[in-house]
Order: sequence, then structure tokens, then C-alpha cells
Amino acid sequence: MPKRREFIKKAILTGIAAEFGSSISGWSDLLAHTFHDDYGSIPDIDRSDFWAVVRNEFLVNEQLTYLNTSTVGRSPKRVIESIVESTYELEEVVKTGHKKTTLIRNNVAKFFNADPKEIAFTVNATAGMNLVAFGLDLKKDDEIILTKHEHVGGAMPWTSVANKTGAKISTIDLDPTGKTNFDRIASAISDKTKVVVFSHVTCTNGMVLPAKEIAARCKELGVYCCIDGAQAAGMIPVDVSDIDPDFYIMCGHKWMLGPKGTGILYIADRNLNKLETNHVGAYSDSKYDQNANLLELKDEASRYEFGTRNTPLLCGLNTAIDFIEEIGIDRIHSRGVELASFLRAKLIDIEGMEILTPSEGPYSASILTFRIKNRSYQEIQKSLFRKFKIRVRGIYENELDAIRVSCACYNNEEQLTYLAASLNSICSD
Repeated sequence: MPKRREFIKKAILTGIAAEFGSSISGWSDLLAHTFHDDYGSIPDIDRSDFWAVVRNEFLVNEQLTYLNTSTVGRSPKRVIESIVESTYELEEVVKTGHKKTTLIRNNVAKFFNADPKEIAFTVNATAGMNLVAFGLDLKKDDEIILTKHEHVGGAMPWTSVANKTGAKISTIDLDPTGKTNFDRIASAISDKTKVVVFSHVTCTNGMVLPAKEIAARCKELGVYCCIDGAQAAGMIPVDVSDIDPDFYIMCGHKWMLGPKGTGILYIADRNLNKLETNHVGAYSDSKYDQNANLLELKDEASRYEFGTRNTPLLCGLNTAIDFIEEIGIDRIHSRGVELASFLRAKLIDIEGMEILTPSEGPYSASILTFRIKNRSYQEIQKSLFRKFKIRVRGIYENELDAIRVSCACYNNEEQLTYLAASLNSICSD
């Protein structure tokens, strides 16, 4: 294994040299910190430097204050190494590694408390949402309920399918305090409603919705429940058996800390034969005979995975899940809440500040969204990056005109204090 790592490092450095010339000493140092023989275990939580040790597991650029995990999360060094080493391993024997997906699927299913046959791997959450939207048998005048706080990748597939089928979309606004969202969604369901689509944690203001209660009401009324879990997975504990939706959609590249280009689609066992397969291929079938015109699909969600896939990315996702479990998802959740609360206290006294994330615990987690009177999100976002090298995300969705801050396990109080001071400076200009 050490020889393999040395080969990989030399190959990467050779590529960098070809692209950028001889000034690669910094890259060499970086790779030296990336590839090493054994990763130490995460220390006991009682250690005062616990979160500093966790932060050191990532490739951190100290010149950049990165607070945008809700868009793209950092991956731990061990995840990066897992991708590279599994690529090397498979290329060495010229295999796709398809058999590895069985073990990975089992680990993913365990993490979310699902049956492995209910788990399909996709390339991102948007792909999963499309599979559901175009897989349901929607007809003219069927109603699709969405909220005004959905991500474009969560809402656009339903707009597209509505345009194709003549189904109608009803869009509801959410209670910014979080308190009455169950009632708002439940009361919107009519006898024409076929599916309710909502985010477990909104991408806009980081509001946590009562997913289990909404799913139960949908089940009671015979309506499909489709949950966008892109912001929830890896941020808060997610138990799909407990929530019991029809579909729960996730990506690997945000709070899951996994590779870009990975996604997870949970399909409740009861729906495996209700969701149409619009695309099939090798590995979709349990029995196939072209001469006999015979095709029997697998009785499991993996029927939606077909053809050759990028197995090393799934190996990286598997490593990311192991990393999260080593820390503990409950600890990560608590840390995110702690950091968001710390930031809220820092921002509350800034002139013109309006915090849009609910203040009460059950309705918020690791995201804090705010806006400042008479200042657009574009102005603030650009100033933070250009002047202070702070990366956040502007929120245009639902015309909020706000800034979203993500508090991940690799962030710390020092970064959030710097953000608050930078915002004070911007507001004083």
C-alpha cells in the first residue's frame, strides 16, 4: 500500500508539473498531508481539541473561510484517498467493481435504517427527484403540492412532469417560525392531491420540517410523500424507517461529506413496483432473454442502476459514512446547532439585521440565514468574498434576498467571529 500511495503522489505531481511548471513544492506538501499510511481514530469527545482534530481531517485552505456546505461540502482526506486507491485497484485489474456496491449498499442502508433493497445509488439528489417525478403515474389535473422553499433541483422535475402530463402544481408558503408547517401542508391536501413534495431541511433558511408527521398524514390520506433530504442527510439523524415516507432523496456531496457525483434514493418497499422504470439496462433485471423478449426487473431499488458506474465514487461515499459514524451523527448535529447558535448571538446586534432561520430548537439545525436592511444578497455575498475571502451562499429562492451560512463539523467559532466582524465592516461602509 505505501508503494501504491507513492505512485499515486508521483502521478499527480507529474500532472501538476505539466500544467503549472516547476512551482509545485506547495502541492507536494499538500499531498504529503493527504496521503499517509494510517488514519488515527477520532478522539474521545471529552477532549478539548476534539473538533480541532476533526477539522484537521480535511484539506483546509486557511486563506478561505468556507461556510457553504449546504451547496458543496468538503470531503475528509480519507474519502479522497479512498476514491484514488479504489480507482487504482480497479484499473490495475481492469474491472468495474460492481460487486463492491453490495457491501456499500448494506452500509448505506444501515446508516439510514433502511432495507438494502430500498436503496438506489444515483449521481445526485436531482437525479433521484427526476426518477420519482417521472416514475409516478400522474395524469391530467392530478395535484402536486410543493413548498416555496424548494431547491431548483427538487422543484424543476415536478414542473417538467406537470407540463408533460397536465398535472397541476399547488405551491404553499411555510411558516417562518416553523411552528405551523404541519398544519399548512396537511390542510393543503385535497382529494386531487397525488403527491406532497417538501424538504426535510429547507435550502433557504435551514428550517427543519416535521417530516415524520407529514409522512404519516400523507399515508393516512393515500397520498405519496416525497422528501428532499439533500440538506438533512449528514446534518441531522435521518431514520427512514421511522419517518416512513414513500421516497426520500439525498446527495453525497453536501453534509454527507462524500464525493461529488453521488446520490441516494430511498424507495419504500411498498412502492418498488409502483414507480415506473423509464430507463433500464445491465443490472436492472432479475431475468432477461432478448430472444424470448423476456424482461423481469429486480424487485429492489437497484433496478434504477444500470450499466457501468463509477464505483470508486461509491467507495468514497462509503468511507464518508464511516467517518460520520466514527464521530457520531448526534454529535455532528449538536455541534452544528451549537455553532449556529453562536453565530446568531454574534449577528443579532448588527444594525438592520434580520435572521430568517427559526430560533426554536425543533425547527432549526446547522444553517443560519439572514438579511440586512437596504443591502442585497449580491452585494453582501460579493463583499464577503472579495474583501474577506469568506464564501457563503446568496438566497434568491422565494425572493428572500438573503445570505445562508452553513455550520459544518469542520467549521469553528473563530471563523464565525470573523464573519460577524466582516459583516460589521461591510455595514459600516
